[in-house]
Amino acid sequence: MIGLNLISEPYVDAASLTMGDFFVSKQKIGVKRGVLRPEPLYFCSPKLYRAIKIQKLKGFGFEIAHVK
Repeated sequence: MIGLNLISEPYVDAASLTMGDFFVSKQKIGVKRGVLRPEPLYFCSPKLYRAIKIQKLKGFGFEIAHVK
């Protein structure tokens, strides 16, 4: 578990990515308090991001992740 909130953008090792459009981090963000539970970060490919934007799907928030 990393902590309550992200302080900076996440960095992802390119070698750890598998082929696909949707990824989940091993580390979790947040605190365990009552019904609140830490959650992983979710990543998507630029291809999936464009498809979501074109279809105007709601309920998604996006941040930038750096792939090294």
